[in-house]
Amino acid sequence: MQKDILKVKCTNPPNQLRLDHFELWKCKQGKWQVYNRIECPNVNLSTNCQFKFTPPRGSLNFPRDIARLNVFHEQSRQFVLFNQNFPNGSKLFFSCANYSMDLLRGSSLSVCRNGEWLPPPPYCQRLDRTKANDQQPPPIDFQVSGQWSISPTGVLLVSRSSTIHLFCFYQLDSGKPRWESFSSYRSYPQLTILIAQPEDSGPFHCILPNNRRNSLHLQIRDEYCSPIANSSPTLNIHYSSTAGPHLTNKSHLFLGTVAQFSCSSGYQILNQRPLICLEGGHWSQLAPTCTHIQCPPLILHHPQLHCQVSSYRPGSSAHCSCNPTHELIGRATFKCGLDGHWEEELPKCRGSDFLLCQPDGYWSELRTQCEQICRFPGQIKHGNTIHPPKDHYLVGERIFYYCDKGYNLNSENILECKNESIWSKSKPFCKKD
Repeated sequence: MQKDILKVKCTNPPNQLRLDHFELWKCKQGKWQVYNRIECPNVNLSTNCQFKFTPPRGSLNFPRDIARLNVFHEQSRQFVLFNQNFPNGSKLFFSCANYSMDLLRGSSLSVCRNGEWLPPPPYCQRLDRTKANDQQPPPIDFQVSGQWSISPTGVLLVSRSSTIHLFCFYQLDSGKPRWESFSSYRSYPQLTILIAQPEDSGPFHCILPNNRRNSLHLQIRDEYCSPIANSSPTLNIHYSSTAGPHLTNKSHLFLGTVAQFSCSSGYQILNQRPLICLEGGHWSQLAPTCTHIQCPPLILHHPQLHCQVSSYRPGSSAHCSCNPTHELIGRATFKCGLDGHWEEELPKCRGSDFLLCQPDGYWSELRTQCEQICRFPGQIKHGNTIHPPKDHYLVGERIFYYCDKGYNLNSENILECKNESIWSKSKPFCKKD
């Protein structure tokens, strides 16, 4: 039984008010069944901007260099995890995943203007602290005794009264770097800030003797999110922060705290994604909800097949039978599994193509029925079918084609057997990329 499930939502609607609305598409016997249907607003696609994660020129490690960049979408208040389109006016904030151990090359903000990102998205330059030299900006690392996090714009947010240690990596034989800040609150002869106060906020620059520099932006503030209101006994909330579990105060959750969710046994979570405590003391999204795990309704394609379902909850049973003129092929009784999927495929009903003369002198019951079929349309060059081909297909059955690597299909890959024993379309062919 196919168990593919897709979660579908609108493509970043302009208002971005309710991004917790999803459709659930479940693949059932070769057809998509749609649940929780939603209506998407009209969007002028010609003004959309496509964002793609691209490595810098000359990258020798594509996946690792891609992962160096954090991207935050302002309107949806969530991090961007994959390539996608955004409507006109969208704002993306950029920072390096390794903070000041990398250098952001380009602007930290891009805005979608009539199909184009302005200015162009940046990339993160890798700074090698094991080979620190005067030919690259110096990597900067830090340690914080207290609560801290990194904002979507790359600012180091630290709670008041914390102790902060800054480390600038440099080559010993190239001269000692100096620290520079614009705070008039106090001087920083050493790389330590004791009992940090809001007046310590600002950029800190590590400058090499040859004037190559790197910066760390620091902001001292006491700002927290309240615990997420949870009236559901089946929803479990788990908080975590970059400062570690021992500094995660459950009653005062510092900026950057992440809330993750799970459901009690027998329930599944809808719209699963972590929430982030953002500046202003607000959570990035609404909390998700838990619903009973249920198996989807049985879709009967054979007119001779009848099924009765006791319930759609896990552990419940479905019992199927055929009309007296047909024989049941498959299991008559099967259960709804704990994962919300039926444990067996639907049985089929088949008629017999012969009669038997019985001992009482009567012929056996007639079980014959003629059905429309489609013959296999044939294989395609440089491709194949997902399932082994059959001699014939009943009305409603489908064939799925695919192409070998280096080839693309010229049209849709699904053919369906229709009435009058004809296929829904001609079989596709594979053309070279």
